[in-house]
Amino acid sequence: MKVKIVIIPGREVKTVEFSGKDTISVQELLTFLGEEYGVPSSGFVAVKNGVVLTEDDEISDGDVIEVYRVASGG
Repeated sequence: MKVKIVIIPGREVKTVEFSGKDTISVQELLTFLGEEYGVPSSGFVAVKNGVVLTEDDEISDGDVIEVYRVASGG
């Protein structure tokens, strides 16, 4: 399955393929991105069609997911 990801800020667009799967969880996607960018998966928030996704939500082939890089502060 292929998922189009738009990473914000910067609006970097990439297509990621997950072989042998029909769906993946948001957590799987965020873990993948975390490993790629060297940050924990909690450093991202995923949004689909304007709705914030939880870690348990499913992503399907052809979905377009906006991923926001976030930072906590104090």
